[in-house]
Order: sequence, then C-alpha cells, then structure tokens
Amino acid sequence: MKSQEIIAMTLVLLVSILAISIAYVWSKPMIDKSSDKVKVDRCISYARLIQNSVEDVVKTGGSENVRVEIPDSVIYFSENQIIIKCKSKVQVLPNFFVPISYDHSPIEKENIKGVTTDSCGSNCKNGTIVLDNENYEFNITNTSTVYDKVCINTCGYQGDYILAGNNSYQIAYVDPNGNYTYLLGEYIMRNGIFGVDPLSVLVGKQSGNVELRIVFWNEVDKFGRVHRIHLNSSRLSTNGIINLYIVKKNSNSTDTYINVDVI
Repeated sequence: MKSQEIIAMTLVLLVSILAISIAYVWSKPMIDKSSDKVKVDRCISYARLIQNSVEDVVKTGGSENVRVEIPDSVIYFSENQIIIKCKSKVQVLPNFFVPISYDHSPIEKENIKGVTTDSCGSNCKNGTIVLDNENYEFNITNTSTVYDKVCINTCGYQGDYILAGNNSYQIAYVDPNGNYTYLLGEYIMRNGIFGVDPLSVLVGKQSGNVELRIVFWNEVDKFGRVHRIHLNSSRLSTNGIINLYIVKKNSNSTDTYINVDVI
C-alpha cells in the first residue's frame, strides 16, 4: 500500500513538473516580449527627455542637467544627432527608420526612379537609371502576366535587393506595364521648414538591437536661409547610465551651438 502511495505521489510530482515546464516554454516568449517592450519604452522615454532638454536650452538659453539611466545601451553624439542603441531580443520596431515624435522623418531612403525607353526583346524593356551619380543600364522583364523583374548587375522582384556597382538597392515598386521602377538607395537627410517643423525629431528602427536617433534637422526659412543646430560633445560615445550637462554656447541668426557633455 505504501509503495502504491509513493508511486502515486511520484506521478503527481512528474505531472506537475511537466505542466510547469510546458507553461514556462509557452509563456517565455511572451515574458521576453513584455520585458523587452518595457526596456524599449524606457529607452524612448529617456530619448524624449534628452530631446526636450536640448530643445529647451536652444529656445531659452542657459543650461540643464539630465540624469539618464538606460541599462544595456550605448549613446553616440554627432554634429546634429544623438543616437541611442538599446538591446532587445524581440522585434518591436521595423527595420527602417520611422518617426516617433512627429508625423514624418528627417531621415529617409533616397527614392530613385528609372524609366524604360527601349525594347530589349519579347517581354523586355530597358533604360538608364542614375545611381550614386553614375548611369546604369537596367531592364524590366515580364516573367508572369505582368512586368515584375528588374535587373542591373543582379536581378530581383519588388521588395528584393539588387546590386548596381558595389551598392545594394531595394526594389520599391515595379510598374506592371514595365515603363518604370522605383529603387530605394541610401538614407538621406531632408530639410525641415523653419517655424513649421519642430527643432528635432525622434526616429527609430530595429535591426537586431533598437536604434533611436534624435535628429536636429536643417530648417529652411521663407528667404531660403538654412537654420542649423550644432551639437558638440567631449565624447563620441558613452554607456547609457550617465549625467548630461547641456549648455548653449553661442548663436547667430541661423546657427545655434550646443554643448552636450558627459559629467
């Protein structure tokens, strides 16, 4: 009788362990995703804090001290951007820059149109496209019921990447009639409108880790003058747990100089 009780208790224990293991395996991705979402939200929250603090100093002068606490992150400084990279195990942002604090981004991929001008045979049209200041012959072919395949050095379909020289370009769109195609090139900076657009925009993307950028874009006024905010820091990069001292050094009618120092 005692041996039967031992066997029964052992079975109950094994079933319990199995149930706990199944629950853990099933819930771990959800736990990881929730945990990473909290980390990314924290990263974005501190990025907004830095962004607002710099903008306040630009507008009102003086200085501000900002305490930043973003574990497992690195902060980089450049002339017009502050870049924050945060670790994340799950995908929480797309793999291209999207605006977080505004309705459009100052960083966008160059959109290049190629127009076909000649026939290169049955179900084939060709033309010339300018990529990185060089002319490239390309063709669009009909491989199904519509024109869908673009070739330069290599070939691909809409959404694929193809090579032109040593550079890679994504096929953004192919005209079903084969008359033109759009390729996406390198990231480029667009100008803002002075007095309309904000001083800076927070953007983000994720290719493995999350990358946030506070971009102080060039803004053009109605007279064609370009207004710039120049950021200077004593460090090129630092970890994410720091104190920042933000101070306005000087300015003129179009240029404002801000120091962002790690203290």
